[in-house]
Amino acid sequence: MRITSLVKVFMVVCVAFAAANVIFMLVTEFDARSLILTTVVGGIVIAGFGCVLVKLQPINDLIRMIEEVKDGKMHININRSAIANDEIGVLTNSVYDLTEIIKGTLGDVDKAYEEYMKVGNMHYAIDSRKYKNSFKDVIERINNLMSQNTIDILSLVDVLNDINDGKFDTRLNEVDWMGDWVAIPRRLTRLQAA
Repeated sequence: MRITSLVKVFMVVCVAFAAANVIFMLVTEFDARSLILTTVVGGIVIAGFGCVLVKLQPINDLIRMIEEVKDGKMHININRSAIANDEIGVLTNSVYDLTEIIKGTLGDVDKAYEEYMKVGNMHYAIDSRKYKNSFKDVIERINNLMSQNTIDILSLVDVLNDINDGKFDTRLNEVDWMGDWVAIPRRLTRLQAA
């Protein structure tokens, strides 16, 4: 339940309490002791509910931030200075940590793209040592993809150099080229046969 919904509930409880207090005074023998008792009990209930609302305010901020991350909005200012040392604070810190890991991963992938595709650094790799578990697995897969692509390109360049030097019997091993990629050695073989 969002904080805005809780505020509405709080207002309804306050109005209900006031109405119940008026009805109580009308149907019972009105005396000062009864009025004080119902006012004190109602005040405690309303104050308790108000404390819950104040306590839940950080949850609303956390929900907003999680929704932004879910929507791919990673330019989030993380302010840890006002986080309480309770369960909600621990949860908030954990979500902030996760957000920073995701931001770091995206930054590393952007850097890899820049280095590998735009700068032409064929041997670039993301430092996977700073990641754990599934995050590390994803980074290592990206590194393996770039590395295998580099190996494939260099082996193709070697064969083309051999052909250029008159060595027409040099071949790419089709076993090394999976799926649709096998078209490269097959076309190169057809070129050599022509």
